[in-house]
Amino acid sequence: MMLLPFAAAGAVWLRRRGADVGPLLGVIGGVLLIGVLSWGNQRFRLAAEPAVLVLAAGGLVGAAQWSRARFAAPRA
Repeated sequence: MMLLPFAAAGAVWLRRRGADVGPLLGVIGGVLLIGVLSWGNQRFRLAAEPAVLVLAAGGLVGAAQWSRARFAAPRA
């Protein structure tokens, strides 16, 4: 659950760069639907974790690039 904000930011960052995030979001949505229909059974969560990790990594890379551009010392 702690990676979800990073995954959301990663989905936005990757989408702005032209990456196709539809398959990753589809997996997460499918697991969410199955979890709701099976009365909150968490064993299906395992299928969505790789997609969440990929999106969270995209969010961390985007945050690193933003901070490097924002706080980099100006070159002489």
